[in-house]
Amino acid sequence: MSEGAAVGDGRDRAGGGRAHATGAGAAVDDSVARTVLPSRSIRAVAMDSEYCSMGRWISVIAGAATGMQLVEDRELCTLAGGDWLTPEYLARLDRVLSDAAAAEAAAGTHSVAAPAASHGASTVAGATISPELPDGRPLAEVQAALSRAIRAAADAGPCIIHGRAATALLAGRDDVLRVMVYSSDREALRPRAEYDPHFPQLVGATATELDRHIAAQDRARAAYHHAVSPTGWGDLRGYDLALNSGVLSREKCAEILIEAIAPVRLNAEAAAARVAEFTRTWARS
Repeated sequence: MSEGAAVGDGRDRAGGGRAHATGAGAAVDDSVARTVLPSRSIRAVAMDSEYCSMGRWISVIAGAATGMQLVEDRELCTLAGGDWLTPEYLARLDRVLSDAAAAEAAAGTHSVAAPAASHGASTVAGATISPELPDGRPLAEVQAALSRAIRAAADAGPCIIHGRAATALLAGRDDVLRVMVYSSDREALRPRAEYDPHFPQLVGATATELDRHIAAQDRARAAYHHAVSPTGWGDLRGYDLALNSGVLSREKCAEILIEAIAPVRLNAEAAAARVAEFTRTWARS
């Protein structure tokens, strides 16, 4: 989403800190990162995360501390070019993939939520998207556009690319850290889902309804990943670092990721102000 590009621009309005540029990437916010060494070998972070596991929160804080821009659907669509590929298009695609995965799993047939190697990646990549999506484009065309954008973002760096199978597409690159964020505290996911500003209809939802929504969001993420990768979404063999925010806390996960990228320390007070500012922007997007 576009809000990632605004992190650390000029003097920090939320934390009062000083920002300075690091190459072609976002500025480093010294109120979030107390100390920063200028050199590092990690050019990009590719992150997968379970819905409501705080992967975006962790990315925002780690990006502000290390000068890495957050790259999500909105930024990828811009990089891909073409009027047809938009965040709204991808949201519709996610719903189609999630529904297809649920239906096939219920029917006991092969699922788009299974790793590509188990059912033939070419079959999934060549499938035609539901007519409810623009032009009935083949999934392979969407994947190709996003893949180009992800590689372009990683080449430009420094950035944190969240989702869209970036962890699989950038496998084997020494300058990319592949991360999975998940949560074993399932009870904590419900209130986060209930007050997700992009799903206002969930306010007041029952636990069953929230669980169903959380499962649908994760199915969509898994289905897209599995359509392009032989390694399963969440399979630890596909990652360099796995962070359990349900045990470690989101703050500790951010600190660990920051340490993995560059030798910095997290200023918790400034981090809270930064997240509050980001959340206001994100909720309006």
